[in-house]
Amino acid sequence: MTLIQIPDTINSDLSLICGYTFNQPELSANDFVIVEDRASQRNYFGQVVGPQANLNRSALGPQDNATINAFEQLEQNNYAREVVVREVYFYQVNLIKDITQDPPSSVRRRPQIGSIARQAREDEIIRYLSLPPADERYRIGQIIDTNIGVYVNRRTLFYQSLIAGSTGSGKTNSCANYIRAALQMGFAVIIYDHKPDYQNINTPNENARHLLNGNGQTDQDTTWIEGVNADFYCLGEESTAFPGTPIAIPASEFDPAVLAAVMYYPPNETNQREEFETLLEEFDDEQQADQNGNERVIWTYYHIS
Repeated sequence: MTLIQIPDTINSDLSLICGYTFNQPELSANDFVIVEDRASQRNYFGQVVGPQANLNRSALGPQDNATINAFEQLEQNNYAREVVVREVYFYQVNLIKDITQDPPSSVRRRPQIGSIARQAREDEIIRYLSLPPADERYRIGQIIDTNIGVYVNRRTLFYQSLIAGSTGSGKTNSCANYIRAALQMGFAVIIYDHKPDYQNINTPNENARHLLNGNGQTDQDTTWIEGVNADFYCLGEESTAFPGTPIAIPASEFDPAVLAAVMYYPPNETNQREEFETLLEEFDDEQQADQNGNERVIWTYYHIS
C-alpha cells in the first residue's frame, strides 16, 4: 500500500499532509507511516489522523443531479457498482518527525507534492517513538488502536514512570504487567496497595488475555500476563477481606521525631511538633529509668485539636 501526497491549498493545515490511495482503503486512523520525499531526498515519520474519505472519480459532485440519478439506479440494482463507482481514498497524515538523519528532528520543512507514504513497520514505530526495544517477555501493553506492543527494559526501570488514565482505562492492568516485567528481569518489587488493586497479581491477567484474543493475536507469547509469585502483608490485624500476614507496629517502636512528624505533619504545626517530640523524648527517658528500678512516673497526654 502506498499513499501519494497531493497539492496543498492556501488554507491547508501545515502540520498535516494530504494524499490519495487508489486500490483499497488499507490505512486506518492512528496508523503510522513513513513518508519518502524523492524531490528533496528527505524522509518523515507520521500518523494517520482519521478514517479515510471516500471520493468518486466516476461522477460529478455528490449533490449533482447526474450523480444522484446514477446512485438511484445503483440502489435499484439497475447498474453494477463498477459502472457508478470508481473510488479514490483521501487521508490526512500528521507529520511527527523528520527522520532523514539520525537522530530524528522536528519537522522544519514539509515534504513536497508527489511524496510517497507507506505503512511503518513495528521496529520503525518503536524506534521513532523512542520506545524500548520489542521483547515479548517484557511487554506491558500496546499502543491504542494498534497491534504495536509497548515494552520495558532495564533502563526504563531506573527512571521514574507515570501510568495515568481515566477510570477503567487500564492503569491497574498496565501496572501489573510492569511489575511482572520487572520480576522477569530479576528486580524485587514492593507494592503499597491501599485499595487494594493487586490482591490477584499471583493469578494470570485475564483482561490482557481477552484483549489479545479480541485482536486476533492468539499466537502471541503470553508470558507477560501470567501470574507472579507474591507474598502478601497487611497493616493491622488479620482480615477476611484481604488475606495476608498482618503487620502491627506499636507507637513505642517509632523514633520520637518520626512519631511527632506523623502526628503534627501540617507546616503550620511546627511548634506543636517540636513540643510533642520533646515530651516523647522525656517519656522515653522515664521509661528507661523505670526499667533500671527507679520510681515510675505516670504520664497523661491530651491531644486537643
